[in-house]
Amino acid sequence: MSETTGTRPTYLETKVATYSPPPSHRQLSDEELMDPEMWDFGNAIIRPGNKKRARAVVSVAFSAEQFDIVSGKAERLGKYLSTWIREAALRAARR
Repeated sequence: MSETTGTRPTYLETKVATYSPPPSHRQLSDEELMDPEMWDFGNAIIRPGNKKRARAVVSVAFSAEQFDIVSGKAERLGKYLSTWIREAALRAARR
């Protein structure tokens, strides 16, 4: 029975309560983790890098009146201002 609810423990509660890592998976101390002699380069896992292209961030200046117009339109469309500006700029560039 679960101590908190008085009912049978859930599957996850059972697994968490009964799991104990094998001795080879013991927690290493900070000193051990920082010691290159403890590192296992022979069994390193190589993971592919992030293939996403870097994004460019552009700053655009608006007068207060222009900003009210542009942000009001984005709000009426239910979009983030940056999303609406990006979409509008791409539409204009593709014409």
